[in-house]
Amino acid sequence: MKTTYSIAEAKEMAVAAQGLNLQFIDQDRTVYEIIRQLGYLQIDTISVVARTHEHTLWTRNNAFFADLLYATQREERSIFEYWAHAMSYVPMKDYRYFLPVMKSFHNREGKWAKERYEKYGHLLDAVYQRVKEEGPMKSRDFTPQKTNTPKTWWDWRPEKIVLELLLWRGDLMVSERQGFQKVYDLTERVLPDWVNTQYPTDEEIGCYIVQQALTAYGIATEKDIRGLFHEITADLVRIGLQAQLEAGIVQSVKIETQPDQVYYVLTDNINDAVINQQAVSILSPFDNLIIQRERVQQLFDFTYTLECYVPAIKRVFGYYVMPILYGSNLIARLDPKADRKKKNFIIRSLFFEETFQPRDEFYHSFAPRLKGMMQFNGCERIVVEHVAREKEKQPLLAALKACGVEIQASQ
Repeated sequence: MKTTYSIAEAKEMAVAAQGLNLQFIDQDRTVYEIIRQLGYLQIDTISVVARTHEHTLWTRNNAFFADLLYATQREERSIFEYWAHAMSYVPMKDYRYFLPVMKSFHNREGKWAKERYEKYGHLLDAVYQRVKEEGPMKSRDFTPQKTNTPKTWWDWRPEKIVLELLLWRGDLMVSERQGFQKVYDLTERVLPDWVNTQYPTDEEIGCYIVQQALTAYGIATEKDIRGLFHEITADLVRIGLQAQLEAGIVQSVKIETQPDQVYYVLTDNINDAVINQQAVSILSPFDNLIIQRERVQQLFDFTYTLECYVPAIKRVFGYYVMPILYGSNLIARLDPKADRKKKNFIIRSLFFEETFQPRDEFYHSFAPRLKGMMQFNGCERIVVEHVAREKEKQPLLAALKACGVEIQASQ
């Protein structure tokens, strides 16, 4: 097995492990299979285009539609929601590895949980008892308390906070989503009886994290592995790495451009997948490939910040910028918006990296992907407002028209 890789090989390994831009893509990949490969699927509320958990699945299987995800949760019970990397969908088979996090509820250290437990902890038993007696419930099923204080998106009602605390503690699970609303029920009524609930040892957790991270990342540093999930300590990762290095399951390797940095790969991960260097993927800001920004910088030489949290006047690229992956390279940034009422998919801005000069073959791949994204977002036409390099606008418009896209003039 190789012990040193070129940066090009490392990028291909990372992209292939994520199930992106493969030469041969299995369009029958299920929601569960994709999440199992990635380890988790982050959930996010921003809906300027399709929400990240839906879009991330669509990039890996263009036949995906949102009901498939919710049916996988509601009917198959093969995934569940929990705090992994933020609130995420996680394979149900991995439930036991989150038991220590549930147990840690009683040793609250985070400011958010500590403050809310101190304020609303006295409601835990009452809310739990009501779900027990009345069955699955949404937060809006609880009568809101009257207040003269204006509400904001982070200012949840007490019952909503308590439901989330009970979810964290493991007493409740999300049995399904109705629209985007969580439906909570007792864990004993949601958790399938085939799930292993034996409390894991530190070595078991460490080995699980290492194997899952290297399965999802292809090649990764110790810090990358630690960043797969929140609530994972450096000690657990080191325990897992040591055990799997000694067993020959994991091997340390180098990347030529980073001779002082140790990377790790799975010894038996002989990946025959070949990257299609003409394929294009448009990535959510929370896509698993790019969620660790330092890793993206080291492997892809791509500096990325999600600017929706930045004051408008300080934004460089736009509100909801989505990196564009071409083959195994990150080459551009797209700031889109789906105006579902008018059926317009708006390209508010498109910036190419300075080192990338798009050619016809790029546009021939990019335009159909934009068309697919337009349709996935329930739109019928594309509005191109701004392309940073003006000379690139006409080739883009021509390629879109060539693949049958209706172009709406920008306002």
